[in-house]
Amino acid sequence: MSKNADTVNRAERLGRILRRIRMEKQWSLKDFERSCGGEIKDVVLGSYERATRSVSVTNLEIIANTYQIPMSALFDENKEFNHSGIQGRVILDLRKIRDSMATSNSEALSLLHQFTKTIVTMRMDWNGEILSLRTSDAAFLSIFFANKDIELQNFLITKDSDRHG
Repeated sequence: MSKNADTVNRAERLGRILRRIRMEKQWSLKDFERSCGGEIKDVVLGSYERATRSVSVTNLEIIANTYQIPMSALFDENKEFNHSGIQGRVILDLRKIRDSMATSNSEALSLLHQFTKTIVTMRMDWNGEILSLRTSDAAFLSIFFANKDIELQNFLITKDSDRHG
């Protein structure tokens, strides 16, 4: 039985989307397996990502629920999963935010500082230098600060930036 080229393209497209979502969450395949309670094994998800195995609707539902995204997000490769408008991982430099707070009375900056302090407290992540944002956090910030007197880009650390100086 030969596979239709369109079916293969769709499977590969779905695989790319599944991998992109997992990577944006900074999860390993094993992290996914643990998060879904073992309902989908890591090797199975890997085979979906490589498009070497067909995925059922039931398993797509488990994947979407595990990632806490709508199922429709699994089918539109043109939509950026990271809605912040920022490519790659989103990491805020908490030092820059604290330093800016000392020299500015910007209401938006104060809200950003409070937002990051809340996330740090919720995650119990006390390293104090940087904060990796989850996709939903970055999307919220992008929407919230779109019309504020703050340039969020000033506080970002990109993959290529020096994180310690």
